[in-house]
Amino acid sequence: MQRLLFLTLVLVLPFFGRAAALEATPYDAMAVVHVDGLTDAQLSALAKHIGAERNITIEYACVWAGIVVLHFTDTNASERADVVTIVLRHLHEAGIEKGVEVQYVHVRATGPGKC
Repeated sequence: MQRLLFLTLVLVLPFFGRAAALEATPYDAMAVVHVDGLTDAQLSALAKHIGAERNITIEYACVWAGIVVLHFTDTNASERADVVTIVLRHLHEAGIEKGVEVQYVHVRATGPGKC
C-alpha cells in the first residue's frame, strides 16, 4: 500500500508543480494616464511614492499635457481592469485623485519562453 501511495505521489506531484508555475506567470504592463491640471508638485509626489516601489517606474511624464506613463514589471495583474485598479490606487496614495483618466493599458506575459 505504501509503495502505491509513493508511486502515485512521485507521478502526480510534478503536474501540480507545472500548474502552479503556469498560474504564477509574471506580467509587464504599461499604463498611459491623463491627469487634468497635473502640477509639478503632484508629479513630484507621485515620483516619490513610485520610488518606494520596486516594480513600478515612471517611463514618461509631461506636466504641460498632464500625461504620465507608468511601467509595471513582474506584476500578477493580467487584465486591463487589474492594472487600472493598481494605477488608481497609487495615484490616490500620492494625493492625485481628481481629473484622472487611464487612457491606455498594455499587458503582456513575461517569463520563460516569452520575449
